[in-house]
Amino acid sequence: MFPEFRGNLLRTKGEPPKTQTIRNWSQGRLEEHEKSYREGRWIRVWRGQGNKSTIGWLLITSMDEIKVIDKGDCIREGRPVWEPAEFKRLYFPDVYKRLTRVQFLFRACRACLLA
Repeated sequence: MFPEFRGNLLRTKGEPPKTQTIRNWSQGRLEEHEKSYREGRWIRVWRGQGNKSTIGWLLITSMDEIKVIDKGDCIREGRPVWEPAEFKRLYFPDVYKRLTRVQFLFRACRACLLA
């Protein structure tokens, strides 16, 4: 996850919840996440996803491909006041193909909530 979404995941200061991520993954990365989804395996959210240490775990509940980002996507991304064009412009300025939408459950590490 991008560092700016940490608060949306941990919800320590009343930030809107983040329950999905939209990505333009490489085929290898996409296959890793599809396998986790099929197996019902929790995935570590840590520095490899833009954070300095593990902040929690997520379980993918839904995966699909999309061509258009809509207002519901902005809400589930933790950016309810943003317009879809603004979200796409910031995170996917050069992407003209399908994106992968991943919806998930997130569980924070207890230590993160105390920090």
